[in-house]
Amino acid sequence: MKQAMEQQEQKHEHGLHPFLWAFLAPPLWSLLVWVIYLGLGEGVASLPALVLGTLLILRINVPVNGIPPLRPVYWRLLLPALIAGIGVTMLASELGNIWALLSPPEPLPEGPSITPPWIHAFEVGLLLPVSLTALTCAVTFRSLAQIMIPQVALLLSAAWMASWTADVWPQWFVFYLLPLWLYEKTGSLSLALAAFFPTTGLSALEFFGVQPGIPGFDVTIPNEIVWQPVWFDALGGLLLLVGMAPIINALVPLPEPKRREG
Repeated sequence: MKQAMEQQEQKHEHGLHPFLWAFLAPPLWSLLVWVIYLGLGEGVASLPALVLGTLLILRINVPVNGIPPLRPVYWRLLLPALIAGIGVTMLASELGNIWALLSPPEPLPEGPSITPPWIHAFEVGLLLPVSLTALTCAVTFRSLAQIMIPQVALLLSAAWMASWTADVWPQWFVFYLLPLWLYEKTGSLSLALAAFFPTTGLSALEFFGVQPGIPGFDVTIPNEIVWQPVWFDALGGLLLLVGMAPIINALVPLPEPKRREG
């Protein structure tokens, strides 16, 4: 135990402390992506900006957290994690409506975009969830997990990520809980990504004119609070249960067989 602590101290003697890095990495990632985007110009440059910004953060992360150990891909749990993620997305959307009732959001000005819709869709539907999952789990959580118990590191990571990724803090806090929990239990980024993918992946459909048309979910009215139908919230809860059931069952360790006496 003492030797492990000494190794940990030597590891960070000439680098960033995990606690500092956990809180510095997200805003630094955002700044890097923005600077690269401005440097390359608008349009397609949004794609390399996300990729390069994320790769730079992961490279800086290596001296602090090391290279994450390779974990097997839980293929049979990817679909349940995706289903559970859809359920969380649906339920958290209603939580966002409640938050809007308590703290009405200010409308953001929208201007014409020169970026083709397919680039927006690829960015929001794939690159953004990949980047945020890596940033949340492999950087922020792994940093905090070195210096505190996993449960506290999980909650603190979700709270910090939600505080700067969106205005609707409670909604995004819930978004991050499931992928963080899966990563804490399995160490699998693929499972965490599958659970987080619906958070922004469903929004990517809007760029192709495909929308579910659910009031309070993707159909909103400016300056009004639109509640989701009860059946939609119930469906979200059902999907969460259906997705989590096989995951929890797979994570429960099997009891050791009893030894025969005699």
